[in-house]
Amino acid sequence: DIHPVRALEAKLLRPDTKAILDVRAVAGVLTAELTGDILRIEFEGPPEVQAEVARAIVQAGHGLLSYREEQANLEDVFLKLTTGAVN
Repeated sequence: DIHPVRALEAKLLRPDTKAILDVRAVAGVLTAELTGDILRIEFEGPPEVQAEVARAIVQAGHGLLSYREEQANLEDVFLKLTTGAVN
C-alpha cells in the first residue's frame, strides 16, 4: 500500500520543544514543528500512525486540546509533486 504524506495539527495545553522529539519518535513521522501552542506534524503510513502520534503527545504529558488532519490544497499538492516545494 502507498500512503501519502499527510499533515496533522495539534494544539497543546503545555507546549514544550520536547513535544517535537516525542512525536518524531513515532514510526512514520517525517517532521514536527512547534509554533506557539500548535504542533504541526507531517507523517506517512496507515491511520494507526495518526493514533500513535496522539498517544505519544498525551503520554508525554503535553495535554492535547485539539487534533486535526490538515487538508492540502491543490496548489500545494501540485507543487509537492512537481518540485518538492510547498507554499
